[in-house]
Amino acid sequence: MDLEILKDMLKENLQTKIDLLSKDLKANGFDSILNVAHQLKGNSGALALGYNNVNDLGKKLEKIAAKKDLPGIKKIIKELQTIQKNIR
Repeated sequence: MDLEILKDMLKENLQTKIDLLSKDLKANGFDSILNVAHQLKGNSGALALGYNNVNDLGKKLEKIAAKKDLPGIKKIIKELQTIQKNIR
């Protein structure tokens, strides 16, 4: 598969996750946030393309969501948004 297609897929996937996290954050949907965090942590596409920080943020998000740390979750969302915008 073409590298550009993979990057586009990753970018789209991250946007979907960011949208879910933002919605769940407003609804205090911590179980759903944990689920998305787990998906981010296991994102092999991000690893294959060298975006290891996506997986690292997934791990951090799992810990932060388990503590119901709203400011911490918001920070992770912002970091994911930055990564997503910088995928080229």
